[in-house]
Amino acid sequence: MRVRTRHPRLSAAACRVYRGSIWLYPQKFRRTFGHELAITFRNRVEDILDSGGFLDWLAFAVHIVVDWIRTCGTLVAESSAHGSGSLLGLSEGDAAHGSLDRTAIDVSLVFAVAGLIVAVAGWYTFVAVLPVSISCNCQVL
Repeated sequence: MRVRTRHPRLSAAACRVYRGSIWLYPQKFRRTFGHELAITFRNRVEDILDSGGFLDWLAFAVHIVVDWIRTCGTLVAESSAHGSGSLLGLSEGDAAHGSLDRTAIDVSLVFAVAGLIVAVAGWYTFVAVLPVSISCNCQVL
């Protein structure tokens, strides 16, 4: 079987992380678009790993994270706009929204995503960049 990329382990790990992020989307959206999102991501990450450098990989990762946050925010805002609810949860059967600010993205989510970006960049540096630089610096005596 032909290997689809020069970095199959890194590609597989990135796809596992992305599948986890797809799992965090609302169920209806995940059922409708999950498979296509995973295939498109796999093809794109293989292209980036084969032809791009570290900065290309980092730009791609940032693009994916920003897109994921925007999509989740939009989906949450749409789902909350469809339901009628009391701001304080005073109407029957509705949950309280808790504040006057109806932003869809929580601060803890932003920090979690930022931590994930730092972890992925560090992991990529450890796995892909450092072994190459170490092997280039070794001299045979």
